[in-house]
Amino acid sequence: MAKVQVFGMDIFLANMQKMSTEARNINKGALGEGAKVAAEKLRDAIETLPIRPDKYTGRQHTERFYGVTESEYIQILDNFGIARFQDSGGAWNTSIGFKGYVNTPSAKFNDHVPTGLLVQAVEYGTQFRKPARVLSRATRAAESEIRDAMQKYIDDKLNQQKSLFPVPSVFLIILQCC
Repeated sequence: MAKVQVFGMDIFLANMQKMSTEARNINKGALGEGAKVAAEKLRDAIETLPIRPDKYTGRQHTERFYGVTESEYIQILDNFGIARFQDSGGAWNTSIGFKGYVNTPSAKFNDHVPTGLLVQAVEYGTQFRKPARVLSRATRAAESEIRDAMQKYIDDKLNQQKSLFPVPSVFLIILQCC
């Protein structure tokens, strides 16, 4: 009867177990790096929004205005940020967007307009507002940079993991026959 013995496999399996627990932290960190880059690019795009005077006088009924007021601009920047990370079954998620309200009265909202709604109106335009299209352009332009930042983070962490958990390169397998 033949007898097979494998040496070194227990070390390999223990290291793989440690790596799997670290993989969740690596994924969360990579998402954080990508979110930072995306938020930075979007904030830069928001800063390029055209600013118009608070009292937009002389507007004809057929003329559409462009941009945001100084007070809206400041409130949009203040309400911009990254949401908390959420774990949904092993995958990390986050959102980059706007919270709160802008103190701009409108026909539908008496005192406050949701910031996201105002930014959407600025980005895509309305019946009274010309579209600015700064956020969609910034998002498309930053995709590769976001992907590269996430990949760099993952590569760096995996290289650190290799040094912490060396994988045995040779398993000793002994086959004995009797």
